[in-house]
Order: sequence, then structure tokens, then C-alpha cells
Amino acid sequence: MPSPKESAENVRACRDPSDLAGWNAAEALGFPGEFPYTRGIQPTMYRGRLWTMRQYAGFASAEDSNRRYRYLLEQGVTGLSVAFDLPTQMGYDSDHPLAAGEDQLMNAPGASAGALQLRPGQHAHAFAGVQRRFQVRGVVAGVTVVDDYGHHPAEIRATLAAAKAGFDARVITVFQPHRFTRTKHLRAEFLTAFNQADAVVVMDIYAAGETPIPGVTAADLAEGIRAHGHRHVAYLGRDRARIVEHLREIVRPGDIVLTQGAGDVSQLGPEILHALEADMLEGRRTC
Repeated sequence: MPSPKESAENVRACRDPSDLAGWNAAEALGFPGEFPYTRGIQPTMYRGRLWTMRQYAGFASAEDSNRRYRYLLEQGVTGLSVAFDLPTQMGYDSDHPLAAGEDQLMNAPGASAGALQLRPGQHAHAFAGVQRRFQVRGVVAGVTVVDDYGHHPAEIRATLAAAKAGFDARVITVFQPHRFTRTKHLRAEFLTAFNQADAVVVMDIYAAGETPIPGVTAADLAEGIRAHGHRHVAYLGRDRARIVEHLREIVRPGDIVLTQGAGDVSQLGPEILHALEADMLEGRRTC
């Protein structure tokens, strides 16, 4: 008999071998380390580690996730594997009510794991990050450059909260709004999404094929963020050289520079690192 759960979804209380009739695990799940990676990207499933712990995440805050990860590492865990237990991974469509807010919930512990691995005294290359989810691009002169795909206000808040929870550092965000329609409809939420960033650079909107909407501009968004109390906001348009030069002037050792957005802002990270390396060679900057 189906049993009611808190989610209001019914599940069968008992199953028997007939439920697996015709089901082939090798075909349905594949093997560890092989496409489509349903059993993980590690061929050994982390068995090469002295002590492995699988930690499920996806519904906790960045602070709670960091607290748990640190506890596990302090207890001697050497192979920390983080898995996400989310509605869409349980077969629900992304527009199902149970999946509401799932993306930002997943982003928080994902960014949290990156912040955790980059604590002072640790090496940035120890954690490369999920592609474009708190992805560490490099460290030069004590400045860590990170790229993140998050472009929804909730994702931005989660990423900044994770960075602040995991570091004792300033966070300088370079944000590229994505699509005119999104910028228009979420404007009010964007205005307070950057409160935890120590400085914000706003680039022009990445159109993604959309036609510009009169009055919807990155300059207006930057002014709105400033009007809502942020004291360090700069609108620098699409001039990448100007953005890099601005960052060269304001960053200092220990800072995190976070490029954020779903457009080509991801290409800015290597340019920032190159400029910082040039400064070191010229003696303009020391660690």
C-alpha cells in the first residue's frame, strides 16, 4: 500500500524482485568513472583513500555545509565525496513544485566546498571547482580569481555567502547581467544581491540573442545597487581592458576576484591573472 510522506508524494512501503524484472544495472547505471558518470567520476569510487565519506548536500545553507565539511576533515576524512540529493535527480521535472529553488540550493554547498578548500594556508590548485561553479582560475600575488556561472539573484547571494563563510577576505565581484528580460524582471532582487561583496563591477548586459529593451541597462542596474546602499559600485560597460585596469588598481593580496554571470565574463579571468603576473614581473605588486 502506498504510504503518505511529508512531501505529499506517495511511495510504496514494500517492493519485491518483480520490481527489477528486466532491469540491468550495468546498462542502466554504467560503471564508475565511465560516461554517463551515474556512479561517479572516480573509477575506484574513492576506495584508494584511507577513509572516505559520502556527504549528501543540496538543502543546507553555505554556512551549515562548511561547518559539516570542516568537521569531517578534522575527524580525519581524507576522501570527502559530496553528492547532491535533489528533486530533479529523483525524476521530477525542473518546473515541478518540489524542485522550486533547487538551482540556488545546489549552488550554495557547491560554492561552499570551493571556499572550504581554499582556506588560508591551503593551495588553490587543491580544488579546481565544478566547471563554472566557483571554479578557481588561478592565484597570482595573493589574489585568487574565481569564476561562477550564477546569474540569478538567489545564486549570487548563495555564492557570496559561501565565499564569505569560507574566507577571511575581501570579495570583489565582476558581474555581467544575462539577458535584457531577466535584468528587467529581476531588477529589484539584483539591487540587494551584492550586499556581501566588498566591491562590485557591473559590465554591460549579455544579450544572448535578445533585442535590447529601452531603459533596461547595466548602467541603470549599477546606479540602483549604489542607491540601495552599496558604496563601492562601478559600471565599466564592455571595455575589458578598462575593467582589468580597474581591478589592478583596487585589488590587494588576500582578495578574491569573482567573475559572475552566464555570458562571456568567464573569459575575463585569464586576462586578470595575466595582468597581475605582469605587475609582479614589473615590480608593481608583491605578495
